[in-house]
Amino acid sequence: MSDAARPDQARPAAGGATVVRAAPPKLALRGVTGAYFGKVIPLSGRITIGRDPASDLVIDEAEVSRHHAVIDATPAGMFLRDQGSANGTFVNGGWVKDVELKVGDQIGFDRNRFLVESLSDARARVSSAPAAAAPATTGGGSGLRWAMLAVLAIAAAAVAWIVLTR
Repeated sequence: MSDAARPDQARPAAGGATVVRAAPPKLALRGVTGAYFGKVIPLSGRITIGRDPASDLVIDEAEVSRHHAVIDATPAGMFLRDQGSANGTFVNGGWVKDVELKVGDQIGFDRNRFLVESLSDARARVSSAPAAAAPATTGGGSGLRWAMLAVLAIAAAAVAWIVLTR
């Protein structure tokens, strides 16, 4: 088969210019809390994030600005830019204005959290996850409360044992 007939080769457009195929997205956001819990959002091109219904990623909560943030996928990398939101955009717990995203980063828009993952990993995690309800986005933390209660009970038992064995 000649090179001109190979389907994996870009063919020149009219006028001799090469047509560049859009690369499929390689990164994705996986929702870990909030309305997008368990959902995978492939990242390619420009993704607008906010409360505005015209946003690509709509987070309909009062604490999220109408035009909260933008993610730009460029050949140089994936960049998150806060759009002057009132409550801020967070990456790995720190308030950011403009940051390059990497696999493993956690993005926060108020109570909504997303993990940056490779697209294949994000899809695999979602498809293999047990069918469980999304964690609560308000008043949550009951698991943490039970864990702390268990630690306190163990500590109290240890102190009682030490006092009684003396």
